[in-house]
Amino acid sequence: MGVMGTTRAAEPPPAELIQDVIRRAHEHPLGTSFLTEGALDAVAATFEVHAFVVDAARETLREAPVPTITTTVGTPIRI
Repeated sequence: MGVMGTTRAAEPPPAELIQDVIRRAHEHPLGTSFLTEGALDAVAATFEVHAFVVDAARETLREAPVPTITTTVGTPIRI
């Protein structure tokens, strides 16, 4: 319950902030696997963002299509 007995859904973090965290994770020595699998508080502290931003970035990465390539024999390979 919110202040004064009201309830309000939390607003999602701005898309620019989510994309910035993902970009920074790609450039970080621990990589995006740290962003997606690291302890929530450690990831948030490392990238200096709220845990809600980490959760949103993880959700964004889960929803992203997985790139694949097809070999010369027609076998798709996830990259």
